[in-house]
Amino acid sequence: MQTAKSLRPPGFMFGTLFVALLLLPASVTRAQGVDLGAVLAAPRAMDLVPVEAVPFANALQPEGCVVPAKPTLSRSPSSVAVGGQVTLSWSPDPFITATYIPYAATSSGGPWSPLLGTPMTGTSINVNMNVTAGTYYFFVRAIGTCDLYVDSNVVSVTVTGSGGGGGGCVGPPTPTLSVSSSSVTVGQTFTLSWSADPYGTTEYWWLGVNSAPSGTFQLVSTYSGGTTSAAITATSANAGQTLYFRVWAYPYGGSTCEGLRTNSNAVAVSVTTGGGGGGGCVGPPTPTLSVNPASVAVGQTFTLSWSADPYGTTDHWWLGVNSAPTGTFQLVSTYSPGTTSASITASAANAGQTLYFRVWAYPYGGSTCEGLKTNSNAVSVAVTSGGGGGGGGACTPDATSLCLFGNRFRVQATYRDYGGNTGSGKAVSLTGDSGYFWFFTSSNVEIVAKLVSFCNGSSGNYGVYLSGLTDVQVSFTVTDTKTGTSRSYNNPLGSRFCTIGDPWTVCP
Repeated sequence: MQTAKSLRPPGFMFGTLFVALLLLPASVTRAQGVDLGAVLAAPRAMDLVPVEAVPFANALQPEGCVVPAKPTLSRSPSSVAVGGQVTLSWSPDPFITATYIPYAATSSGGPWSPLLGTPMTGTSINVNMNVTAGTYYFFVRAIGTCDLYVDSNVVSVTVTGSGGGGGGCVGPPTPTLSVSSSSVTVGQTFTLSWSADPYGTTEYWWLGVNSAPSGTFQLVSTYSGGTTSAAITATSANAGQTLYFRVWAYPYGGSTCEGLRTNSNAVAVSVTTGGGGGGGCVGPPTPTLSVNPASVAVGQTFTLSWSADPYGTTDHWWLGVNSAPTGTFQLVSTYSPGTTSASITASAANAGQTLYFRVWAYPYGGSTCEGLKTNSNAVSVAVTSGGGGGGGGACTPDATSLCLFGNRFRVQATYRDYGGNTGSGKAVSLTGDSGYFWFFTSSNVEIVAKLVSFCNGSSGNYGVYLSGLTDVQVSFTVTDTKTGTSRSYNNPLGSRFCTIGDPWTVCP
């Protein structure tokens, strides 16, 4: 690499170069951008080599002369379409007020053309790439006192496209779409892949689906310009259908340029029911059920958990209980398809019993398809009387239990957050009839409970009021330790916990 200490090599005066630069157009508004095409077309390219200045030795350096700091040059973006704009930016000298001259070339070895007619004091400049497709190179020269200078690193910018569409709009190349499998069963996943845009003219991809290879396609999803595939799982709603897909390449420029979007060929995917019964009905996979703990005392809570349906074929879950592992199960509750657990508090009515639970996965399609429902294994929970729970026993407050209305009603809560983490709410008493729970930090109130007696009023019952300041999954369990009655209240994950008011006819 050539090195230099000054703009004054033997037989050459800096003033000569400066005069030459003054001959260049100086009426450029730098915010608007320098026209690179015009710069390169002018016959003023110089056979320069970017150099690093070497400071004079102390004994030789003229007094008061300062070599500027070497600027670091960057560009944004590194690739644009024909007619696009690039910003060149460089680091300033932290000690002196240097001036700068940016240069451009069509080859990394030059020849180089200055972008401006006079040196500038700023540290950035916009360049309009009104040139043909190709790669262009830039560096910037920092000039200090006594004509000493130093050059930055060289950066390149790739210009793509043909400039079609006018106004800086460039239509992306037509993508080619393919599919990993042209026939799948419900629950199986297939991958759609499309060719990348080698010119960087695609702002985003628009993937659509239709029941025919032409016509109006419905949006599946949009993807960033660098994405070239999408994995899709067939659902029961598509059983027996042939789906057609196309992908559209949308150019930069928004609505001004979207008329230049291009679309791929159409690919077809046939969706079959697989092992399910016909008519579009698809039987969900068999769930697996577990319990923790398997033995509880009256008033304690246990959690039933079951495996999720990875294929999205379950319309709802039906949880049942029985006194034996087989036979007719009684409904405990139904749950949305995204739910995979339920917390239940053992009541005094179950003391000394072993309870058996199963969960059923019901398919979409209502009564037409419910013959394809599947059920889990049975799990058992032994309920002991504990330390006097039920049948007149009082509630004992603890870290996870509120005891309200003279310690008659026990209130407990469990939660499941967006990360799948579960736990019991931490109970904090407010008054004899109310309290709240926190889940994550003690300063963050999540849910509130209150008991009100209307036994002497017209309704003749107790009122249970529950409310939340959360959208995580919550299961509230309220137990009347006098009668053994227990009820659960659930808030699904992702839903705001709305206030619940529930009358309990357990007076007095």
